[in-house]
Amino acid sequence: MHLTYDYQKSLSVDESDGFPTRKDVLEKKLEYAQAKKQYKDQDGTVVKPIHSSVGFDGKKIKLRPLNKKEVAVINEMIQRVGISSGYNEAVKDIMDIVMEEVESYYAGDKTVEEVMEIIQNRVKIYISENS
Repeated sequence: MHLTYDYQKSLSVDESDGFPTRKDVLEKKLEYAQAKKQYKDQDGTVVKPIHSSVGFDGKKIKLRPLNKKEVAVINEMIQRVGISSGYNEAVKDIMDIVMEEVESYYAGDKTVEEVMEIIQNRVKIYISENS
């Protein structure tokens, strides 16, 4: 039941539900996340542009529709993700690095390229120090 297209599509991509596990649903959600105006999808789903904000660590992050480059970055990151078999301290530490650095992108202080480079460098250092 939880892996059906309809169930996965009904979930919201937010802090509580995360990304869908089905590739076809993920592609649809990323398509919706790029909407600049409201429209009705071929299956009847009303798609509305993202114009809101969310709270994160006591801070507000303004949301907007994704652009094609951001969708490409998300897809690239997903392609690089391995399979996790439970809790791993290194994964937690690396995710902390990512979340810490992403804030500067959402605040408009750095470009996605700058943030990606910083994350990559910090993770390389982390791995070299913890190997």
